[in-house]
Amino acid sequence: MNHVRLSRRFALGAIVVLVLGLTPSVALGVAGHLVITGPTLVSNAAPHSYTVTARDGWNAVATDYTGSVSLNVDTGNTYSTLPLSHVFDGTEGGVYTFPGVELETGSRILVASDGSAAGTLAVTVKAAGAATHFVVSAPTPTSVGTAETVTVTAKDDFDTTDTGYTGRVHFGSTDPLGPTLPADFDFLVDHAGTHTFIGEVTFKSAGTWTISAADGGAPVVSGTTDDVVVEKGDQAVAFTSTNPGNASVGGIYTPTADATSGLAPAITIAGAPSSVCSISLGVVSFDGPGSCQIDADQGGDANWNPAVQVRQTVTVKNAQTIIIDSTAPGSAVVGDTYSPAAHATSTFAVAYSIDISTTAICSIDGSNVVHLSVKGTCKVNFGQAGDAIGGRLRN
Repeated sequence: MNHVRLSRRFALGAIVVLVLGLTPSVALGVAGHLVITGPTLVSNAAPHSYTVTARDGWNAVATDYTGSVSLNVDTGNTYSTLPLSHVFDGTEGGVYTFPGVELETGSRILVASDGSAAGTLAVTVKAAGAATHFVVSAPTPTSVGTAETVTVTAKDDFDTTDTGYTGRVHFGSTDPLGPTLPADFDFLVDHAGTHTFIGEVTFKSAGTWTISAADGGAPVVSGTTDDVVVEKGDQAVAFTSTNPGNASVGGIYTPTADATSGLAPAITIAGAPSSVCSISLGVVSFDGPGSCQIDADQGGDANWNPAVQVRQTVTVKNAQTIIIDSTAPGSAVVGDTYSPAAHATSTFAVAYSIDISTTAICSIDGSNVVHLSVKGTCKVNFGQAGDAIGGRLRN
């Protein structure tokens, strides 16, 4: 029994040695064969890319492969466009992609060869057809209120642009608030199957939406963008009423403001309640002297971010009146004089001056005496400039 077992072990060992002895040798930098990968059903109207991989005798990638590889087709070279040969220098990892391969219509065999190793790929080439769908593209993300650009390209079944496409395209969107979209557009031959609508799309609601394009043909050519993420828009608020600048106690002012979002701004008094001013039903009342600060805000909503607050500052002063105490002469002759007199309810001194339109007729001296020097009408002005709390007045 022991002798039989030893014989079997010896026989098994012989078999192992025999198998190991058949191991093929693999030369460094040399390919046993080439493998071509790429599309096998293509259009004759567009270039395509094909990748050539060098493999050794074990079908592993020959990462140190060196050699000059060319691409050819077995037949149909007349209208085919093939790239130049590529020299592998051992640094590409045994893989290279040939761009710009255009093949003649028909059944073609693409051949890669370095003179000793070779590989083939069967490719069916069909003539480009009429457009069957649109490729519609738009930027994402975007925001509410931002004018964006959308591009529409007519494509056939091979995703090749139909450069001769003509048709009227209508746009739609899933935005529930109805975004601004391009008007219906007529594609002409001159457009070569594609057109970009610059700044003609504006979303009105935040969310994830799409834009679609379709013509009225039979069959209909249509397409839809990938999901477009629309974020809240930024808005700005501005007063549309003119700041009165200076106001008198007892006066009123109706401030108005708009927001670029179209939402209504809220108008309030800063630091309310204020002893200087108050607001009721949109009307500001000036209640006392000081600085009245009026704010306009828009807090945003589901589609708009809050706006930056804007403010109007109005200086409010007490009102005063000038009472003229002197009586101007009803008639006078050249050489006569007149001493004007008046007082202000603020008790501040009144200033006297000759109106600029009559300075050739009369003048006033440092003692506030008016001198009538030429025949005509003399106009005397009474003024009080006010102070930090008193309003300026001129009669």
